[in-house]
Amino acid sequence: MAGAASDYTRQRQGVNGRGPCYQAGMSARVAATLACALGCALPLAIASPALAYEGQMTLEIGAGYAAASGAEMATNGIAAEVLVSYGLNDILTLRAFGAYALHPSADQLVTGGADLIYMIDILTIVPYLGVGLDSVSRVNSDGLGGTALGVHATFGLDYLLSRSLYIGIEARPTYTLTGTRFLEVPVYAKLGFAFDL
Repeated sequence: MAGAASDYTRQRQGVNGRGPCYQAGMSARVAATLACALGCALPLAIASPALAYEGQMTLEIGAGYAAASGAEMATNGIAAEVLVSYGLNDILTLRAFGAYALHPSADQLVTGGADLIYMIDILTIVPYLGVGLDSVSRVNSDGLGGTALGVHATFGLDYLLSRSLYIGIEARPTYTLTGTRFLEVPVYAKLGFAFDL
């Protein structure tokens, strides 16, 4: 009976000579320590990339696909763009851009514009949206086919490769308010470079 009791006691205590209650308490303390460390580090990791946008300039180049619909513009094409931006604060960025779209069965479109972008920073993945104004010129075989005032919305997602280099994708549907009314929706794949002034 004594030997059986001794074996039972050893099984209850475990190989370290400590009971399951002690081991459970250690596990709880370790879990609490890890949770505390993660809770302190996560806000810092999320907040730190956002600080880089204030006072920062970026240069972006992009290329992609453009769909247009409207009077004589129901066609697909290819597009390219160049953008520069300045970070006003942690979440707002002011941008200016020039874009060109070739629609083989219709006109070429040359667009210049500016927009205000709201940045949502999530670690290295940065979704954003914005609104802006455009000057859209149509160019055909006879020359300049007219210039119209346009408005656009911007939807995009950037992936930060480093503090100074990123890639992304962006859609910028643009609608003309004057002249010939049409809607163009370019979608760009982008490469961006960021630098401090």
